[in-house]
Amino acid sequence: MKKKLKKIFDEATPNELEQFSDALGAAEASDEELAAIKSKVYARLEIKKKKRAPAKVWLRVGIVAACVAVIVSVATLGALLGGGGKDVEPYDPTDATETGPTISQDSNLYREYMSFEDCIRSATDVFKGTCINIIEHLETIEYEFSVTERFLGENTSSSVFVYVQRHSYTFTNADGEMIEANSGYPEEPHYEIGAEYYMLLSRDISVYYEHDRYHSFHRQIYLPAADISKSSMYGEPLSEHSELKKLSSEQELRDHILKVISEIDLSSKPLYSGDPYVTSTDMKSIIEGSEYVIKIKVERKEFEGRENYNQNIYRCIVTESLSGEIAKDEIINITFFPDTVCDGEEYIVAVDLRIDDRTPKLYHFSSKNSLFSTDQYDEIIQIINKAQ
Repeated sequence: MKKKLKKIFDEATPNELEQFSDALGAAEASDEELAAIKSKVYARLEIKKKKRAPAKVWLRVGIVAACVAVIVSVATLGALLGGGGKDVEPYDPTDATETGPTISQDSNLYREYMSFEDCIRSATDVFKGTCINIIEHLETIEYEFSVTERFLGENTSSSVFVYVQRHSYTFTNADGEMIEANSGYPEEPHYEIGAEYYMLLSRDISVYYEHDRYHSFHRQIYLPAADISKSSMYGEPLSEHSELKKLSSEQELRDHILKVISEIDLSSKPLYSGDPYVTSTDMKSIIEGSEYVIKIKVERKEFEGRENYNQNIYRCIVTESLSGEIAKDEIINITFFPDTVCDGEEYIVAVDLRIDDRTPKLYHFSSKNSLFSTDQYDEIIQIINKAQ
């Protein structure tokens, strides 16, 4: 059994390991064997990034679930691994190409080919901006941009925070060993403070983010406003991957971007990815905007989020349901901000159901201010009664 598990872990893709680590985070067992498996999965998740084999993904995940179910006697673990999105066939530049020209750098790292115009159409936000700050994280580099001219997207803040995945990084594993990790993403362009760039990004929101996060398309798009002739994509001149075959001025680039955007049906285009949440800090707005308001007792931490994810999952027992139907004494998992709750303590939380096809079910905060003291019980009950 252990040899079979090792083989599965060695062959697993990052997406499979992400799914499996979530399952382990919610598993009820806590014996030494499970702890060892958890450690191995989390370490593998950091260092294993391979091309995905779509036809075998869920087969291997199912085998892993079955093996762990035997080891930890968790009958519901298979359900924790359910679901999954549509598989994307990796772009292979060696094919007889109708999808696009050959990519010169690290071609195996791209899942599918996208032209410059494809990226504009797929972006939630397109703007010209100045890089004003850089924060180095283990797996990512965070660039803060001040928007000087917006072409597409909501103007939600004066600053936009762009998260770029590092191509490689070093970390220390559970055994104290220094590991050189490869993220599987290409080396993205680096931006300089004070310089202006044209940016094509995808906006991601979460109640647990300090601010909305914007991501590139991992196509190495580099559009420096000060020297537009250096514009590139996939490490090659932009003209190799764009309908814009000649680029001699910034105005030409700007006009082309606006032309492509003008052809998009914006009425059906999403403004972001992720789950919306109550942005108000007012208690009444939070209570009324939540699916459930419950009093819970925290039992233990089930899963600790990786660097920069700002969230931990705790196993809780429902002691009273104030709004919405959740059974008393039901065991649930709730995602909290780090270092905000203690084992054995009672709290009132305003939450939304995040995942209902697992046991325990997983709930997320409905706002950034959804954690309340039990001393606020009477005030919360008054709000709920008035709303009925």
